[in-house]
Amino acid sequence: RILHLIEKGTPPEKILAVTFTNKAAKEMRERVRSLLDEHSLGTSLDEPLPLITTFHGLGVRILKEEGRVLQIPRFFSIWDRNDSLKAIKDALISLGVDPKEIDPRRILNRISKEKGAGRGFESRPRDSAKHFMERIFSDTWRIYEETLQKTKALDFDDLIMKPLTLLREHKDVRERLQNTWKYIHIDEY
Repeated sequence: RILHLIEKGTPPEKILAVTFTNKAAKEMRERVRSLLDEHSLGTSLDEPLPLITTFHGLGVRILKEEGRVLQIPRFFSIWDRNDSLKAIKDALISLGVDPKEIDPRRILNRISKEKGAGRGFESRPRDSAKHFMERIFSDTWRIYEETLQKTKALDFDDLIMKPLTLLREHKDVRERLQNTWKYIHIDEY
């Protein structure tokens, strides 16, 4: 499909292809490069190619280019699960909660589920937490987000949730990206 679009005159840089894994993205880039070479449509290394990336990689790219409107620095670090678990454990300790009594993985999984549903911390006012566990969850999440912000970091879930927020809430950014890519291909979604 990508080859067909380019053959019909679509500039390669107007094409976006997104997949789930780095391995699949690498294979897709190699296949597209090979097809373009076979058809003499992309033999020069300085010629633009379609952007072929993972969902998370696309999120990183969008946030680096457009994240300033969400107060995300251009140069941020990305926490892996171990970094996040340590921050959750530290947050629990700062609240006077023993991480052996409340499993940090359980809280992190819940944060991840919330972010996966497109809900950030700000969507959960602490006042709505009626039970002890809900207050602990809410307070831990707040400290976790503050720690991410202080260290100029994002967790893996932020790489999906924050671009989604950006596109939903900022029409100018959404329009700019819509003009960047005219054709979007989602691999086996």
